[in-house]
Amino acid sequence: MPTSLRRSLLVGCFLLILTREARAGFDYEIGFDQSGIWARHDQLALEYGVIAVEAAGSLWFGNDTPIGHTFWQTVDASVISGIAADILKYATSRARPVQGNDPNAWFKGSGHESFPSGEVTLQASFVTPFIVDYAKEQWEDGRSAWREFLRRTGIGP
Repeated sequence: MPTSLRRSLLVGCFLLILTREARAGFDYEIGFDQSGIWARHDQLALEYGVIAVEAAGSLWFGNDTPIGHTFWQTVDASVISGIAADILKYATSRARPVQGNDPNAWFKGSGHESFPSGEVTLQASFVTPFIVDYAKEQWEDGRSAWREFLRRTGIGP
């Protein structure tokens, strides 16, 4: 059996097992908690902090430096993804967990705007431009490490 086919089958089997395990208990009820890092005031502080860092970094560095350009990309990404998230909230109209314990509560109409999470959308739109712009520098090192891992485990050539 060719090495590439063997590797593909092994990765496919691994992903199949991983997917099966990931579905088990994916959407289940947990107790409501407003303490510690789950407190709403902490979530809002993080949200406002990200917006402040985006604005300050964009204005401080400008668009003429690589880091400044990345900061401006985070602003663009946050605005665009925020608009897209709001559109998706109305399109999917998923009920929030406090509106019932049904994991299949999609398309419930007005007042149900749980998905996608605006907070998660903001965090993802903030970090993604940094990952895209600065992960390139580490990409070849990561590929080399992956090849070495495959070689040592006997999976790769």
